[in-house]
Amino acid sequence: MTMTMARTDLDQDIALEQELLDLLRAGLKERDLAELGPLPELADRMLAALPQTDSPWAEALGPVYTTRSLSTFLGITRQAISQAAQARTILRLTTSDSVAVYPAFQFDRHGARLPGLAQTLNRLDQGSSDPYVWALWLNSPDTDGLTQTDQLRLGRLDQVLAQADQAVRAWTAP
Repeated sequence: MTMTMARTDLDQDIALEQELLDLLRAGLKERDLAELGPLPELADRMLAALPQTDSPWAEALGPVYTTRSLSTFLGITRQAISQAAQARTILRLTTSDSVAVYPAFQFDRHGARLPGLAQTLNRLDQGSSDPYVWALWLNSPDTDGLTQTDQLRLGRLDQVLAQADQAVRAWTAP
């Protein structure tokens, strides 16, 4: 999967950057903006914390974070992110051009991880070793129109794990 940016996405990023700069200028009247460093660098740091939405998978999975943007968002090191992905406490996908990305659906707006995700990923791994399969399964609506991600947010871990068991049986059936 190649990460490309459409013109509309670029225009939106430019507009967002300008809006952030305007808000900073308005909100920091009593502080010297020089304390924050050059404004373009500050805007770059702020934009790095936003999830990426410029891939064909975005429609199915939603936006994703790069390792850099997730590190900024969560305030943790790249090494901590790698360890969490290896321990399956967060879901890491690797693009065809070897870029690690992390679906935004697994975090709330404050950076808290999706409850029950680790148990669910470990269960799904029993039927498929492909994290893209897991991500699609987590975001496919059930008969009630809720995704497994929605169910986890609602605290229905037992229900999600039962559904994961069914998926594993289907994936491994001869």
